[in-house]
Amino acid sequence: MRKKLFSLAMVLLLALCAGCGATGGAPAQSTPLNNGAEDGQGTAPDYVLKLGTHLNVGSIGDITSNDFAGLLAEKTDGRVRVDVFSGAQLGQEFEAAEAVMIGSMDLTYVSTTAYNDVVDGFAVDCLPFLFDSDEEFYYIFNESEVGEVLGSNMIDRGARILTWIPCGFRQMYFSGREITSFTQIEGMKIRAPESMLYLEMLRAIGANPISVTWGETYSALQTSLAEGCECPYTSITDANMQDVVKYGLITDHMILCQAVVINEALFQSFPSDIQQAVLDAGREAGENAFARVKDQVADARKKIEDSGVVLHELPDGELEQLQERMAPVREKWIGDDPVRQEIVDLILKVKEEYKAM
Repeated sequence: MRKKLFSLAMVLLLALCAGCGATGGAPAQSTPLNNGAEDGQGTAPDYVLKLGTHLNVGSIGDITSNDFAGLLAEKTDGRVRVDVFSGAQLGQEFEAAEAVMIGSMDLTYVSTTAYNDVVDGFAVDCLPFLFDSDEEFYYIFNESEVGEVLGSNMIDRGARILTWIPCGFRQMYFSGREITSFTQIEGMKIRAPESMLYLEMLRAIGANPISVTWGETYSALQTSLAEGCECPYTSITDANMQDVVKYGLITDHMILCQAVVINEALFQSFPSDIQQAVLDAGREAGENAFARVKDQVADARKKIEDSGVVLHELPDGELEQLQERMAPVREKWIGDDPVRQEIVDLILKVKEEYKAM
């Protein structure tokens, strides 16, 4: 009887171990792995990595993450497998961003807002009314030295950005009150990401910002914890928030930038050919995502309006007033920091180069 019980216990233990799987994760786990988990061609991958995103299945983040996973598998002939976990299965946005920095998660797809208060120069990509178009933004961050400078600052903090993806301008939405002018927002409880820049931006127009994670924004609007939020059209439809917002104000006050991020120690642990494949897959996934963005933004706006949400344009003359109200946000962010001033000056220089192209 004891032998039978011992044998049964061993079977259960082996089953549990087999179910755990081998992953990347902390740098200590980044050595080649072979746990018998085979790809479609019967070959076990050398590396199995986890990519977590707070965005829902079917969102831009989910599609881009899976595109990256497929490209990396293809470029490494199946030696690297990336398992994608969407819908905050591995943590909300700021949790995932931090986890990749410290090495407890391999990769994430997040908005760069998650690094605004922890990486030198980050938040410059979120400054109000600094950029004129998604195309300009994409060039500045992916094709000029601006992205290189900020990318280097990120590496110093333990993570690496593989691609920067502008995902459309941000608008303002309201769950109850019909707002037709930004001056009516004064005193309203507006959801903001957990970033000082966004809090300052909303305070500049007289709003009462409420810090809420993106995953809790739907319920915050539904329960009136927040009376409104600000984000691009695609973020509303990705989270089905057209069900809880009734009105919108088209302000185009900021661009949403999202990124694929990998832990730097993990990246450095790879052989050179895998490193190059990771870089190439990130760049190509970003190009593919950007090629889809315009259609996705247009489709999202149509879906929002078709659902019954009323979108208002700013009244004549208010755009200039709104820009004026938000101008001190940039000045306050720069402050006496020469690094921030240098990055803003560099962006303004590249903007002029882009216009002349």
